[in-house]
Amino acid sequence: MVKSCLPTKTEKGISYGLGPRSIKDKVDKIKNEPDFYENSPFLTLAKELLKLVKENKVEVIFLSAYDKRVFPDGDPRKKKIFKETFGRFSNCSLNLLGFDSEDDNPKILRNILKNHDKIIVVAPFYLTIKHHEKVLLIKTSISNLTKQDFQPD
Repeated sequence: MVKSCLPTKTEKGISYGLGPRSIKDKVDKIKNEPDFYENSPFLTLAKELLKLVKENKVEVIFLSAYDKRVFPDGDPRKKKIFKETFGRFSNCSLNLLGFDSEDDNPKILRNILKNHDKIIVVAPFYLTIKHHEKVLLIKTSISNLTKQDFQPD
């Protein structure tokens, strides 16, 4: 039995827990779990970046947004996974960017690109996300990369 499909009485009538708000609430619950990043696989983009980082061919600044309403002092899970992976390399850094509402998240990247003309931004390609025209979108999949691969040579 799938619990989310059970009918529930609401102010507006019967709900089957399948509407956009319900789905978003479930996604938010999963992505805010304390061990979310510990249990998430690395993407092929991370594997390719790691190769370039180890060859000292790039400096990588990870820009990662977090919801200040959920993590007022920055997302400690992102800090931890970065420290255990790319944070082991001197040519990598993490810059956490907080937002206060759902509307702020896309604006953060636009403002960075507008104010820094020499920056190159790459992001995984997702059909549902509309990115700034300067963002290089890369098709990704799940890689076989593990934390053990992040050992400096």
